[in-house]
Amino acid sequence: MDIVNKELFLYDNRLKDSFIDDIDIKKIGIKRYKDKKIITIIPNNGIDIIIEINLKNQIIGYKNNNIVSVKDNFLCDNTTINEIIMNNLKIAGNYFLEKNKC
Repeated sequence: MDIVNKELFLYDNRLKDSFIDDIDIKKIGIKRYKDKKIITIIPNNGIDIIIEINLKNQIIGYKNNNIVSVKDNFLCDNTTINEIIMNNLKIAGNYFLEKNKC
């Protein structure tokens, strides 16, 4: 994540995750707590996106009610997410949360 340039990117460009697709960022805010970080992404259009990160910088929570569909491989390698809220999601591509164990 690049807060200055308001960009999200994959930590490993060999990954084929559509998680960062279609997020148009206006502002990013981060709140730090003892055991986690809460990242709030304010998009140019729509409702705020909330990403909860553990101490290992792994996504453990995700809320994005702007999404109606996600492409293939959305968070497919994430094994730690225990809460996901996407109330308007209608279509999920292949391998959606494929390796999640929670």
